[in-house]
Amino acid sequence: DNFTDRPFNVLNHLVKDGNKGIIGGSGPAWKEQRSVTLSILRNFGMGKTSLAEKIQEEVSIYLDELGKANGQPQEVR
Repeated sequence: DNFTDRPFNVLNHLVKDGNKGIIGGSGPAWKEQRSVTLSILRNFGMGKTSLAEKIQEEVSIYLDELGKANGQPQEVR
């Protein structure tokens, strides 16, 4: 349980008025904000490889089509 929170930072405590906001947060408030933020980011696709896989597939198809052109100029749209 020693690593479930941010370490105490005197400068952060003085500048951010202690335990407020996402950057200056700590303890239960910070844990909840972190959880919500990660949930939202996951909904946007963070940590998922599906987009990267789709891009790789499309690039592979594109390169195959270019290879069929045998060095001839192609119209790319």
